[in-house]
Amino acid sequence: MSDFTSVSSTKYTALFTPTADSTTDAEISIAKGAFVGADGKDSVERKLTLDIDTTVPAAAVKPSITGDAAINASEFGAAISVTVTITDTGAVVGDKVELLLDGESFATAITKTITQTHVDAGTLTMVIPAEGAWWRRI
Repeated sequence: MSDFTSVSSTKYTALFTPTADSTTDAEISIAKGAFVGADGKDSVERKLTLDIDTTVPAAAVKPSITGDAAINASEFGAAISVTVTITDTGAVVGDKVELLLDGESFATAITKTITQTHVDAGTLTMVIPAEGAWWRRI
């Protein structure tokens, strides 16, 4: 908690910032007797539990390559556009999306920062460069 501020004689505000990349719930507590109310009585104990999830959503995306699940010579020499659906993922303006191959970054990372246009459309397009730049030998 930070920025604890008195708004009036009976109201206070504070800023709670959860840990990045965390799913650990937070608990904010006020101890019994932490303050005295307008009626002259000590405060009672109160706890507020917050469900936290600051992890980056993961989306499994499989581009369609001519519908045959194989890459032909023409496709190998062309750039491949991948449409990523971000609707109902919790993605917001400023989030970054990285296209991965088998869970790993490309030799040159393929990334895009989500804009309001992407959020409004619910999709964004990413391009794998031409000439098999994505190819790697197993």
